[in-house]
Amino acid sequence: MKILLLTFLTVTCLNAESTPSGTMNLPIENIVAKGQQILEKNQIVGISMTIFDENGIVASQGFGYADRSLKVPISPSESRFRINSVSKLFTTVAIAKLAEQGILDLEGSILDLKKVGFIDFLLAHERPDRLASWRKIKIKHLLLHQAGISKDLPGSRVFWNSSAIADHALPSKEALYQGLLQVEFIYPAGETEGAIKYSNLGMNLLARIVEDLNSDGLNFAAYMKNYVFEPLGMSNSVYNIAANTNRNMVVGYGTKQLDGAYIELPQIYDVASYDGSIGIAATTDDLALFGQHLLKASLFQANKLFVSPESAEYFLTPPDMNTVVSPGRIMGPGFFWRYRPVADKKSQNLWVGHTGAGYGFESILLVNPARKLGVAVTANTLDKTYPAFELWDFIATEIAAMDSDSANEKTQKLLDDIVVKLEKADSGIGFSQIAGQDATETALRKFVGSYFADNAAEGVLKKVILKEDKLGRPQLYFSFGEGAMEFNLTPTDLSNGVFRMDKMVDVLFNGERFEFLFDSYGRVTGFILAQVKEFQRVN
Repeated sequence: MKILLLTFLTVTCLNAESTPSGTMNLPIENIVAKGQQILEKNQIVGISMTIFDENGIVASQGFGYADRSLKVPISPSESRFRINSVSKLFTTVAIAKLAEQGILDLEGSILDLKKVGFIDFLLAHERPDRLASWRKIKIKHLLLHQAGISKDLPGSRVFWNSSAIADHALPSKEALYQGLLQVEFIYPAGETEGAIKYSNLGMNLLARIVEDLNSDGLNFAAYMKNYVFEPLGMSNSVYNIAANTNRNMVVGYGTKQLDGAYIELPQIYDVASYDGSIGIAATTDDLALFGQHLLKASLFQANKLFVSPESAEYFLTPPDMNTVVSPGRIMGPGFFWRYRPVADKKSQNLWVGHTGAGYGFESILLVNPARKLGVAVTANTLDKTYPAFELWDFIATEIAAMDSDSANEKTQKLLDDIVVKLEKADSGIGFSQIAGQDATETALRKFVGSYFADNAAEGVLKKVILKEDKLGRPQLYFSFGEGAMEFNLTPTDLSNGVFRMDKMVDVLFNGERFEFLFDSYGRVTGFILAQVKEFQRVN
């Protein structure tokens, strides 16, 4: 059945004196046409898009519905989307504010922090040998996703299956504290060159630090409201949405079920202790207000995110070696540097910000310092069609074709440094990896067959086969249907349960220990990729 298309368009024309050269040449009509095309060709409910420069919003557009049953159209100024991992940008800014006030030492061990709840808990309950591993972790390691801890709490159903949506399976603070006693240390923080383990858990620990150390004694949501949302004018951005305050929340349609139906996300959105990584619901116009100041920071102009140019430079500059871990994206302290489209003149296609996806929601907030433009795109989808990313790719291509003013000296140096890091990533230097998995051949054979898996894959897991590779070694083969993700898992020491993935290290950038998650009927509800146990540098 064809979806009725509704569009909502506002274009804010800037006066000639405040408009950078090239901005008025932005092909808005082409971008709008592309958005409508994406909506028509995919099973998509709604998309919101706002384009901005350092002076404010240039154009904003809504496509489709915030609620398909009530036929509520998407409004960039009113429709609140769950922005998932883009929330990490805001947590990073909160940490920056405490660092600028001298409350936090980014180079200090987290165990040296006083009056932080989870730290006090660890000091009182953690084993001495594990405390030694916690002590290696600095604030900067959490920001850079280089703390060497897992993505989420061990055993947590966060992000992994539909039942987690239905029962709000996000850990309470009490569960967070207890879970920390089982966190695995994948590599020693600060001792493995170039190692990155993207971690929602790490960002949530940063949120707890902000909560316990801010001088006003505010909880995290209140602190963000007082010191980030309100100063930027973000009046439509919220945490912990209660049932009576869910005004203008976009309906989420979640993941596909066995019967082909889609589960709707609850209207109540209580992220509990996961507010630091996925906690915000916001409009794209609100995201543009944050993005405007992120763009100013990248241009080393006065902004409301960082007090000084030195602070902005620190938070926007990634370390030298992490580019080799995940080509095409570089992790700075809480910020991704990305380039789209991949082209020879990468310096003109560099973007800084973050992206997020989960449960049928997608979010993008990226700025381009060379072009002095930024983009916020959000979507609520009926399937994993990635419309927000497709629309951003198109916008990025259009912007890359525009004339650009010369960047100031500090911005140009920053861009040049990023290009050098990208060239390192293209130089062939990489990492091999050894992954750990507790399993026997008998256990593996139980997985052979057809299963339903609704996460970490493109839909239904069609089959799992245990077969032999060319060397006669047992190998697990996973297939998700024609044209979808397929991969092999090859044991290197099956009797001891040690495996090697037939993939580059960036595949495990978001990965976890490899295991299946079953429901009470024995159906696979999810699985977790192998956890990196050791990095080996290769040339």
